Amino acid sequence: MGKESELLKAVKQKDLSKVQQLLSKTIKKEKKKRWHLVSETQYKVEVRHINVNCREPETAYTPLLLAVLNGSKDIAKEFIHHNADVKAKDIRGNTALHLAVFHSQLDMIELLLSNNIEVNDVNDDGNTALHIACQGQGTADLGSAIVKKLIDSGADVWIKNKFRLTALDLAASCNKIEVVKLLLQHCPQLRKNKSAIVEAAVRGHKNVVEVLLEYGANCNCLDDNSGSSALHEAVRFIRPEVVQLLLLFQANPDLQNLKKETPRTIASDLPSTQSDNILKLLEEQHKLSPRVPKMFSNTDMLEFSEINSTVMIATKNYPELPNDISWTKNEPMYCSSCTERNPNTQILDGNLSTFWVIPVLHDAWTILDLHSEHIISGITIFGWKSPQMIKTFYLQCSSSINGPWKNVTTQTCECLGSTDPKAPAFPQTFSNFTFRSQYIRLYIVDNHAGSYICFQGIQFHGADCQVINALTQCGLQTEVESFISKGINTWKKFLNLSLQQVDELVLDSESKSKLWELIYIERNKRCSESTQWVPDIRWLSKGC
Repeated sequence: MGKESELLKAVKQKDLSKVQQLLSKTIKKEKKKRWHLVSETQYKVEVRHINVNCREPETAYTPLLLAVLNGSKDIAKEFIHHNADVKAKDIRGNTALHLAVFHSQLDMIELLLSNNIEVNDVNDDGNTALHIACQGQGTADLGSAIVKKLIDSGADVWIKNKFRLTALDLAASCNKIEVVKLLLQHCPQLRKNKSAIVEAAVRGHKNVVEVLLEYGANCNCLDDNSGSSALHEAVRFIRPEVVQLLLLFQANPDLQNLKKETPRTIASDLPSTQSDNILKLLEEQHKLSPRVPKMFSNTDMLEFSEINSTVMIATKNYPELPNDISWTKNEPMYCSSCTERNPNTQILDGNLSTFWVIPVLHDAWTILDLHSEHIISGITIFGWKSPQMIKTFYLQCSSSINGPWKNVTTQTCECLGSTDPKAPAFPQTFSNFTFRSQYIRLYIVDNHAGSYICFQGIQFHGADCQVINALTQCGLQTEVESFISKGINTWKKFLNLSLQQVDELVLDSESKSKLWELIYIERNKRCSESTQWVPDIRWLSKGC
């Protein structure tokens, strides 16, 4: 144990050179590939002259755990390079990831996650790293960045600790409003959580309660842990602002909890002054203008008119948009599950024999940047008859590629088509919605009870708003629908209009002249800006 004692001491003293010296006698190299990282290969060194996984007797800390505790990233790298066990736990069941998250070390977290540490391991309290992150030790921005990193790395938001609390419950109880938003944006199904709103209401965290309600949390459900609703507990703990907010969202003051209490009877048992104030709020509920969730939508709830700068508009029935594989990337910013084989980009490649294979059972997403604002009036999902076929999905919109994301529609794919993955994909089209946005997130809630998610492709129906704006600029706003119905629904198709097409589509000579001039100018601008765009051959004599 002599060399091991020296090793532990060197780590505590943050002595990188000493650590390197003790580890320097190497035996053999081992090449390891990590399937979940794109195009990455790692070489590790196995050491036999010293135990890199030795432990402190009192704490069960390994050298790697000590390096993480000390924030010594370079030393941690050395141990990982020398094949230290990244899954080792201390006496309380904490892994290196738990410790890195507790100390808000984002760079250390990234190092560990890139080296196969299990993101959903639990400690003796049943907490995952996400549970710890949602309680937050650092700044709000850093805390959100850590939570996002864990989510993007596959953290399961549904795991409950030994106190039966999820990560969302802890974020709500700790008043971590940005983390609560982040979790709900990542997984809209979390609105069905029953405990978070009660945890926030008990503590008087009005802003957190409001966020949960805006995302569709049910204020009249009974929490499995307490057996009460948020209104019961807000009244019990005398949180008048929370009580009033819940009443705005139609919380029921006469709802019985598991103890047969109602918010009204609880209020009656409070000290007189508090009792009078709370009872008055309950009695005056009928005078309040009811509020509905702004950020929750499904096929029965499309009446809200604006989602940030993403606007719901009158229902259209536009033709298919040609896919552009550059709309998305096989990168964490664009996809919840990046894999080298069968990546998310294959749903746009136009090849219905390729698949996007997602190694999770539920809650996966990909983001699409259409490069300009589009009106979207439908989507076709190409799939097959398999348990792996996507089932429930959301289309979500945002004014930014970074969110926040708001639901536009919820749809359900049937398990139809061939069971043979080599057979032609089966199309299912959904068109009972219309919205305008540049950024779209396809959020897959679940599949048909398969062991992973797998389908062939998608295709939007819609029109590029650049076409609509150009026609409006030429005084042809009344002709927009005519142009689009004839398939002129992309900027490229618009710029490739021929003289004959313009003559057929536009009768007014002045408008025709304006349109022709605009097309000519925009074509030449496009040619000068892009070496990749190829104009129609008929235009070559006109300027490019």
